[in-house]
Amino acid sequence: MLQAITPAAIEATRLSLEQLRANHDAALSQWRLDVERARYEAERAERRYRAVEPLCVLCSYVTSGLEMLSWRSSSTVPGTHNYRDFRKAMRPAS
Repeated sequence: MLQAITPAAIEATRLSLEQLRANHDAALSQWRLDVERARYEAERAERRYRAVEPLCVLCSYVTSGLEMLSWRSSSTVPGTHNYRDFRKAMRPAS
């Protein structure tokens, strides 16, 4: 049995083991980079969302305010004769 194990076979086994370790280390390093990149992108998306969210709320307030102003300034609103009639139509029935 010992005759089957030659120095060349031992060296080939050692080299293949080193190659496996190097491949494993490279794959692990790449995986860590991918995880870090995904974490960065998630945090970046969250920062962008948090920066835009208040603006969206503000835009909806401004838009509704502008719509109200345009209704007040217009002489007619579809289905009503003026803004007061529109407000009366929008009130809940008593």
